[in-house]
Amino acid sequence: QRDAIADAVEALRRESPDTEAFFTAHPAEPFFVKNLENVQGDERDSIMISVGYGRGGDGKLAMRFGPLSNDGGERRLNVLITRAKKRCLVFSGIGAEEVDLERAKGRGVAALKAFLGFAADGAAARVEGREGSALAGLIGGLITQSGREAVPRVGLSGLFLDVAARGEAGFDLGVEVDGADWSNLRCARDRDRGRQMALEGMGWALARSWSLDWLNQPEAAAAKLRGPLGLQAPVQAASVAAGLALAYVEAVMERAPINRSELATLIAAIIATEAPVHGDAVLERLRLLLGAAAPDARAFAAALNEARLLQGLTEAGGFWFPEEPAPVVARDRRAAAVHLRRPAMIHPKEVAAGARHILELDAQANEEELAAGLTRLFGLESSATPAMAARLAMLLGSGALVLPGR
Repeated sequence: QRDAIADAVEALRRESPDTEAFFTAHPAEPFFVKNLENVQGDERDSIMISVGYGRGGDGKLAMRFGPLSNDGGERRLNVLITRAKKRCLVFSGIGAEEVDLERAKGRGVAALKAFLGFAADGAAARVEGREGSALAGLIGGLITQSGREAVPRVGLSGLFLDVAARGEAGFDLGVEVDGADWSNLRCARDRDRGRQMALEGMGWALARSWSLDWLNQPEAAAAKLRGPLGLQAPVQAASVAAGLALAYVEAVMERAPINRSELATLIAAIIATEAPVHGDAVLERLRLLLGAAAPDARAFAAALNEARLLQGLTEAGGFWFPEEPAPVVARDRRAAAVHLRRPAMIHPKEVAAGARHILELDAQANEEELAAGLTRLFGLESSATPAMAARLAMLLGSGALVLPGR
């Protein structure tokens, strides 16, 4: 059959010389015709598979499938059907329903039957609208706000997007979530690179949203998706009502770092987003973002030093700033991660900025009232008031903060 196909192709090329441009356009990956045994190691954008098994002259199908019936036959088929990078076309004179597994044994034959069934109606097998996770429901709410339809569990054959946005022109964004489908992938390369490359190769625009982000920093997780969806950030009602502090903005992660250089870049991004931020808070942020893959103290120190040298970070009193720091303002931490709601994690300049805000509203406030006000301003537990009073006393004693008329 291989020779018959090769002869037919050669005859057609001779009849149509204008097709030579196609056959000579890719010298590194030339057109080929090969049999099952010799195709290993070759990949092409498109693979056309011709199934040579068929009915005999008597109209009957003999259940003899050559090397597929032998031990390891399923591996041969797997090699064949995974040669295509983008598209696979199957030509067959028999369908999956004609392969009788009672008469033909072997995992290779069973795999062929399943593959023929998939090839015949794979396009129709796409799943849309199955019940999604609770997290997919949260993301779906954002998609609905953007004027699109939120469709959970879009995909087939084990490759599903947790939720996708469908507009008038069709699907225009898919959102990956670290749910069961993602965690069931057997290696980190498949989770972080393989699935993304496969989906992008099919034309999908993708965004990622991690469950820990929604648990620890829901506003930041939502903000990460608003950009791809074209949504404006909502006004922080609590901050407007208080008229004092903006909400603390927590850093998010586009993808996990795979080496120290990428870790240093992530550290610099965290500091640029959250500065002034204590070094201990940066390490805790990495633990929230990376989980078990977070660096230990020694690796963190090395990456932090690399970020300092290459990206111009500066440190003072344990707090870190980017190369071009923004003015320090008071930030409300009530919706932020727990580690940020400790007085020691608040820079003295931020404490001073908060105190000035309070004094603008009540110039007669005494030190005790200022300490209680700062605790509420920063969204801390009431038990933090004594520590805030101590921070306030240090600012007043050093002259960094002066009470009006006193």
